[in-house]
Amino acid sequence: MKLFLLIILGIFISCGLHVLIGWEAALVAPLGLALYKPHRGWLTGSLVMLTAWALIFAANFIVAPEPSFHAVSTIAGFIGQPTFVPPVASLLLAALVGALAGMLGSGLRRFV
Repeated sequence: MKLFLLIILGIFISCGLHVLIGWEAALVAPLGLALYKPHRGWLTGSLVMLTAWALIFAANFIVAPEPSFHAVSTIAGFIGQPTFVPPVASLLLAALVGALAGMLGSGLRRFV
């Protein structure tokens, strides 16, 4: 239960940093979470970034649906794929980056 609450807090911190500073700063949340709880840091980091990025995607489509859909369809047209491919690819990339941040945090735990 405590880990679940930490993951929820990490998601909110990651979303806030993403909106205020940029996506690079959003990696602080999974890194810090993995420093605090190093066991399976890659999994928690992946969950935090995947969920945070999915929430930001959803917020973009709620706030401005027409420009968001236009951007996704334009990107899909460039790569010659259906319109669901760019968001899915972006979410998979977010999970990968979050997993790498979690692994880095778990590895740094030995030195901190």
